[in-house]
Amino acid sequence: MLYAVNGAAHIPGRFAIDWIKVDHQGRYVHGEEDKATHWLSYGAEVLAVADGVIASARDDILENPSVTANASNKVPLEQASGNYVSLDLGDGRHVFYEHLKPRSVRVKPGEHVRRGQVIGQLGYTGESTGPHLHLHVADANLPLSAEGIPYAFQRFKLLGVYASIEAFGKGQT
Repeated sequence: MLYAVNGAAHIPGRFAIDWIKVDHQGRYVHGEEDKATHWLSYGAEVLAVADGVIASARDDILENPSVTANASNKVPLEQASGNYVSLDLGDGRHVFYEHLKPRSVRVKPGEHVRRGQVIGQLGYTGESTGPHLHLHVADANLPLSAEGIPYAFQRFKLLGVYASIEAFGKGQT
């Protein structure tokens, strides 16, 4: 998403990945889809991807209880990231973890964290279409006015794919 901040356009999430939990049938929700708490990823622990220092965090934005309520209410620009944590990796690289659950952030600015340490819980805050973890790396500790930069995973295991975004939306693998 493109953000115009202080007279300049930025794409902080240029290389972002939105993480969502699915079950073995490819479904992302059990029960009523409109209730954020029924999404499988809601409340999941969010882990630091690397050793670093917490650069900033926000934990005071409340959630809408339903997905449709969030979609019908325009989120102010300064709250688009929702509750978030920014992890300073050094060399001008910051990892952003966005849309965290209110009052779940377990770290404070200046705190050193280790890879795998719990830093918060996945929630449904900010500009979001459903509970998910928005993760991206940027060139500054500015949620909306930094530029997204590429990154790589040390390793991962591919468990499956969806034929299309429409198939994902219908829970069809």
